[in-house]
Amino acid sequence: MAQGRSTAVEARAACLALLLLLLLKGETVESRIYTVGGHSGWKISAIDAIAKWADDVQRNNTIRIDDKLYFKYTPGQANVAVVTGEAYNRCVLNPGALVYEEGSNTISLSRENNYFISTLNDGCSKGLKLGIKAL
Repeated sequence: MAQGRSTAVEARAACLALLLLLLLKGETVESRIYTVGGHSGWKISAIDAIAKWADDVQRNNTIRIDDKLYFKYTPGQANVAVVTGEAYNRCVLNPGALVYEEGSNTISLSRENNYFISTLNDGCSKGLKLGIKAL
């Protein structure tokens, strides 16, 4: 009888370990949503907050491909354009760039290097731009 009890305990422990492994694996695959600039949002007056936010998430290596960035801004004062690295550096729209103007956008990170600028009110040239690397 002692051997049967021991085998049952071992089987239960193995099942719990397998369940824990599956739960942990599922957690690493799940995408997350990050609010750009935190509570300050995406606006020219929050450029320092956006830069600090970007530094923090990059330093902690927390952003992954398939995670999402949430941009909150006032329509007409800012927008979000998804651009190439060259367009980001030059503060211009590249052909085929996606431009969002609704004031609230969630954008999925589908590649390693991601670049965003605001093209309204000279936003990009004033520093309203974001380059983010996803792992």
